[in-house]
Amino acid sequence: MSTTAAQCNGNLTDNDFPNKIKMSGLPFVLQGWNTTFSKTKDLSDGAPIYRLEPYSLYFTIPIIGGSVKKVNGKWIFVRDYDFGVNSGLEKVSPGNCFPFGEWSYGAKIVPIY
Repeated sequence: MSTTAAQCNGNLTDNDFPNKIKMSGLPFVLQGWNTTFSKTKDLSDGAPIYRLEPYSLYFTIPIIGGSVKKVNGKWIFVRDYDFGVNSGLEKVSPGNCFPFGEWSYGAKIVPIY
């Protein structure tokens, strides 16, 4: 998956994005989001939204669902019920075409092909 500057400016297609991404590296208290997010058909800033449905961690701890999406040119994680407010978890490494790379709180996102 190679991209050019022109592609990053709006010429990417759905096929340029993987169906799943994996978040890892979050600290213990946020470990429920160290998992796989699935691409949806919904778009934000011309890029697909990746979704994690709510689930129970270790069958006992409820994990709030959330989405990884591009907003105003920046990749962020938004928890359900935050109504689009940035949770503070955002991409910090260079490049805004894809969500892959280093994120705040020590998180990292990689593509799954």
